[in-house]
Amino acid sequence: MIGKEPIFQPRKVDQRIEKTSDELQSDYLDLAEASLKKNRNEESKYERKFTDEQRLLESVFDNPDKPPSYIDRVRGLLDNSEDSVEKQRTSEKVWLVLDFDDVINKTTTYNSLIRDRICENIGLDKKEFEKLYEESKIVNNENKKVLRFNQLVEKIEESYPGAKEFINKLIVEEIDPNEFVDQGMKRAILSLGRNTNDQREVRISILTFGDVNYQKGRIDRTDIDDTVDDIIYTEGSKREVLETLLDRDYKSKGIIPPIVITLDDSKEQIKDYYDINLPNNFINMHYKNPQGKKSMEDAAVEQVIAVKEQAPNEAALDFYKICKICLNPNMRLSRKDLHDKFDGKNIVDVYKNTEVKSDLKRKKASKIDSAGKLNYIVFNDLNYSKEDLEMDRVVDNDGRTVYDYYMSLNDPVYPAAQKNIKYFKSVDGDVVRSYDVYKLEKDIDGSLKEKMIHKEIPVMIDGVPFVPLINAEEFIKNSK
Repeated sequence: MIGKEPIFQPRKVDQRIEKTSDELQSDYLDLAEASLKKNRNEESKYERKFTDEQRLLESVFDNPDKPPSYIDRVRGLLDNSEDSVEKQRTSEKVWLVLDFDDVINKTTTYNSLIRDRICENIGLDKKEFEKLYEESKIVNNENKKVLRFNQLVEKIEESYPGAKEFINKLIVEEIDPNEFVDQGMKRAILSLGRNTNDQREVRISILTFGDVNYQKGRIDRTDIDDTVDDIIYTEGSKREVLETLLDRDYKSKGIIPPIVITLDDSKEQIKDYYDINLPNNFINMHYKNPQGKKSMEDAAVEQVIAVKEQAPNEAALDFYKICKICLNPNMRLSRKDLHDKFDGKNIVDVYKNTEVKSDLKRKKASKIDSAGKLNYIVFNDLNYSKEDLEMDRVVDNDGRTVYDYYMSLNDPVYPAAQKNIKYFKSVDGDVVRSYDVYKLEKDIDGSLKEKMIHKEIPVMIDGVPFVPLINAEEFIKNSK
């Protein structure tokens, strides 16, 4: 052994080490993630995760001359009955279509590790590796370059006999692709995929470009299918794939498609999406990820919303908030109007100021609470008194009452940020989450005033999450 033997101090039998607030928070959020996955994959009443036997790759195009394109339906309805179609029509409000490489997955970092390990082991120069890598990108009939990883391996094997066996072992056994999944993005889409009313409000799809076999092999060895509804592979135009599926999954059934939000880091793919046949209800988003090879390059088209990873999990949190805002029915707008809602604005401010929406004409107030649930209250008569409406009744995760919603008909902006979040163990060993939050109250002169109140909520009882997810923003922001 190099160096001195470490000296370990023996621990006393009766010594107790209490966990810090941060450690308790991490434990709770990890268990909350497991609980959300279980709910999504085992307990969902509206849709369930298909077995491996049911998950067959379905061709996207009928035309055999089109580049290979397939959809793996991870979960969904088992039939096209009238009842199933009606559920889809009334429930799905947003369809998220996310890139895999350098969006959900830290692919540039993964590829750099593969390159470095190969070069170090067999003595290959890194510049020569990059040259062989580029030579292994084959141009298809749509003039798109597609990396054939097997050809890269063959090219290396020609000059370095025995390298093939090493590379195959490296890819299959030694490097775990799951370690490169962006945990903030995973938690964001897991939060967005929750079914709050036994219905799928948000459909979540991966749409990845590249060699279908290679991409599928990498994705299959991650746990990302626990969080999505479909995994779509293409060696051609992502836009054409998406347009075809919009026709097949919605328009052919007489369903008006939901708001479509695409998230990609490639300016070429963003440019392709720009031409999609969706004049309304479409947001073209750019993930500017500093670890991505070309992610930071500006898109060459208009009406693109960028989210940037300037702090850990910031892009994932902004993406989550934009998607939650789009669940509100009044967000079904033209592409230009949707773009103007977010372009150049602080997403935190947009989220706060659109969090409570009031429709005076229909006498309806709606709000996304901190757990990410969209709540509606309809008032039949604007002149109802507090007693008539049981306005003290709490109706959302943040402790807001019917009265708070009623007052939002006149003042829709409500502060929602929770302050001073702490975790501690109660005397009976349960984990409690404490925090301060604003509440609006009516003053004696009729004006609204803010009051900070303190709350304590048990979140883990006997080591099991009592509340599976109490704050989606905290859940995403603290991903590791």
